[in-house]
Amino acid sequence: DTTAIITWTTDELADSKVIYSYDDGGSTVTGEKHIQQLTTAHTVELAGLREATSYTYEVHSTDEAGNLTTDNKGGAGHGFETINRPPSIVCFSNWLRNETYATSAVISCMVTDPSGIASVRIGGFTARYNATEGLYWRKVWLENIGVNVIPVTAADTLGNEKQVTIEVTRWAQPDLFVTGVSGPLTGITGGSIAIKNTVRNAGPGDSKGFSIGLYLSKNTTITTEDRFLGGRYKNELLAETSSEDEREVRIPADLTPGIYYIGAIADYLEEQIESDEYNNSLAGNQIDVDGPDLTMTAVSGPLTGQVGGSITVSNTVKNIGLGTADRFNVHIYLSTNTTLGDADDRELGKRMVYGLLSNGSSPQNTEVPIPRYTVTAGLYYLGAIADYDDVVKEEDETNNALLGNPITITE
Repeated sequence: DTTAIITWTTDELADSKVIYSYDDGGSTVTGEKHIQQLTTAHTVELAGLREATSYTYEVHSTDEAGNLTTDNKGGAGHGFETINRPPSIVCFSNWLRNETYATSAVISCMVTDPSGIASVRIGGFTARYNATEGLYWRKVWLENIGVNVIPVTAADTLGNEKQVTIEVTRWAQPDLFVTGVSGPLTGITGGSIAIKNTVRNAGPGDSKGFSIGLYLSKNTTITTEDRFLGGRYKNELLAETSSEDEREVRIPADLTPGIYYIGAIADYLEEQIESDEYNNSLAGNQIDVDGPDLTMTAVSGPLTGQVGGSITVSNTVKNIGLGTADRFNVHIYLSTNTTLGDADDRELGKRMVYGLLSNGSSPQNTEVPIPRYTVTAGLYYLGAIADYDDVVKEEDETNNALLGNPITITE
């Protein structure tokens, strides 16, 4: 071992000191341990000693008056010898509870010995050393379904060798794939649809928990890059069994209207190691998704206005599409001509509409300023554009603007 405890007694209170040494190939290495606390029962622990080494020592005690007494066994010195022990080995794998579906494992070991480590072998091969973490490690192949016993052998610099084993259990891998996915033929943005989906485990191993993702895709190749609608979690699925489900999901309000494929991906979060990772997805039937269609139905205001003042503009926007529109802005303009949306328009302000259901309208009287830095005196037309920023994906993007009455602006 690398520690020693020296005890002695004195007939009066005194401090405690141990001076110890060993021979290192012809030169003497000396150390000491001093405890200043006064006592009659003295205990000094020496730590960090060299393994498999003969030591000599003497004890010193000095009382409060400064009187020193020494016990060095008549000048010969007391002696002890540290034990020659093999290395200490503690190992673990990169898999929780040392169980996995994978075909390999990384074995890491903390190997320590006072004399130093000469070599470490994991699974019969020389281990690498991670100085940052102080670990020896090696990737090993798990050749057997079931328990794999991996030997770890370490040798110290004194020639002592120790071997331990670590067991890693490898499970048979499952094979998850979607056998069916279907939904309605039509839908609307912002609305809900029910999607039926069936997942099967072809085995040979049982599956742990995994997630099934439901998607809309523009083609029959369903990937996680497609529009995600929702999903479900399956706790486990035994080999050669299936899991059926019908899940209600919402079509996002910001989805571009059009024709899509309904699709599903088994284990889309890649929580489960499988024998085949490339057969997890399936495309089902097509669905025609209708979206919103925003149009201005009314714009009107006063016949006159003044630069630097403000006016109130009545404006109404309606969603004539089937889908739900998410929130958007209505912009108010002055136009020098009857073409609203060109470079000659002067924006006066905007208002927020916090979503519109199908056939819903949003009327409002919006007060806007007539700014001096962009508007000069003259004849203009009032106008409004719904969703000028093109936030809402619509069935028709060309019917968002409407001109109102003319207005004369004075200085």
